[in-house]
Amino acid sequence: MKKKAEKSDFISSKTKYELLFKLAPVGISIVNSNREVIEYNEALVKVSKLKHNEVIRERYNKRTYINASGQKLQIADLPSSKALHDKKTIRNSEIGIVDESGKVFWTEVSACPVDSDGNYAIVITNDINDKKQLQLKLIESEANYKAIYDNSLDAILLTSPDGKICSANKSATFLFGYSEKELMKLGRNGIVLQNDENLPGLLRKRKAEGKARGEFMFRRKNGSVFIGDVTSSIFKDSNDEQKTVMIIRDITDLRKNQKELMEREFKLEELTGQLRALSNYLEEAREAERSKIALNLHDDLGQKLTVLQLDLLWIKSRLGIQSEVVKLKLDEMSSGIIEIMENIKEISLLLRPSILYDLGLSASIEWHLKKIERISGIRCFFNCNGNISPDEKISLILFRVMQEAINNSVKHSKASEISVSLSRIRKSFRMVIEDNGTGFNPSVIKSPMSLGLIGIKERIGSIGGKLEISSVNEKGTCLTVIIPLNIAK
Repeated sequence: MKKKAEKSDFISSKTKYELLFKLAPVGISIVNSNREVIEYNEALVKVSKLKHNEVIRERYNKRTYINASGQKLQIADLPSSKALHDKKTIRNSEIGIVDESGKVFWTEVSACPVDSDGNYAIVITNDINDKKQLQLKLIESEANYKAIYDNSLDAILLTSPDGKICSANKSATFLFGYSEKELMKLGRNGIVLQNDENLPGLLRKRKAEGKARGEFMFRRKNGSVFIGDVTSSIFKDSNDEQKTVMIIRDITDLRKNQKELMEREFKLEELTGQLRALSNYLEEAREAERSKIALNLHDDLGQKLTVLQLDLLWIKSRLGIQSEVVKLKLDEMSSGIIEIMENIKEISLLLRPSILYDLGLSASIEWHLKKIERISGIRCFFNCNGNISPDEKISLILFRVMQEAINNSVKHSKASEISVSLSRIRKSFRMVIEDNGTGFNPSVIKSPMSLGLIGIKERIGSIGGKLEISSVNEKGTCLTVIIPLNIAK
């Protein structure tokens, strides 16, 4: 009965061994002292990346093996060889196997002698290639982090959430004037101004969101204070302990320069406003002077020429029988006086467009376009959509803008057509002036039209309007004037 029980136990143990050998997820093999594989499981084929016949034919013996440091191993250095030679167990040796393409895949090998004579050894081979690749990436990542940490121009402090400083890079020691050990001893509270009202908010945000950015005041070793732009975040280190990183940049000069720039911009804005007011004043004074000159020309000089024309007619009527030469001379003088009177009338209208005040903006634009068409030969079109009746000041400005734009078009664009349109669109009043000329680049300051454009922009800006310019080479130019209805009423 006893022998039968022992046999039963033996069979049970053998069955367990066979099942374990067959089903184990790691490669298992038995090798002899000649490095011949006596027995192996299916997992070894997968782990070693060999076929069944290649295992038996000792293909694995012809491969190149390296250790964890990348050094080439001889056959005698392999765990199975050392286990048989030294008659002891070799555990968890990292072995890199170099395939025919030169690519390395990693295994973890343990070997143990089966008999005391050292003739056989059992070898356990585990695939750790993915684990090894992760380790290599981690090492590379840590190396990259260290390179960034050491060479960063920004100060970097590795801290704990309670404010202790664990390490500081060179830029941090340079910025604060302390050594790394001194900074570690001081902690965050030793370099941050505790009365800075921005600090509590940043700490709360970092705790809630894991990261935060803000500005607060720091103190150097020499007692000087500076404004720091701080980016801080929370992370866990390799020991699963919570740590924080603070990246600090001194922005004192930047904030000082920004303040000075804002002050200069404010002064520039103030001066621009004063210049605009002066420009408006000069424009109004110029228009007043033009009106005065126009009235003087029309009322004074025009009346005197009229009197002169009447005197000339009186003289002609008193001469009686006249020679043909005298008659022609008198007629010539009379025609000259009439021409001068017409010129004075034309100049007066240019200086002070009375038609604008008598008949309104639409009629004055239409009159001007007919005159341009007559003088230049350029076809001119006018369209007015709706009842457009801004006040006299705005009407005069828009009339002058129209004059300047058309004058530029006649001089420079080589256009054959010019059109002007007035309309009301939603909450704005618009005047659009278009030509089909050569076009120009509005951004080119040295353009022949630049001074005219500046004048147009200033006129429109003085009444709160906006000017849009669109110009395409060889396709023409479009100027759009937009006036809010609450202004152009």
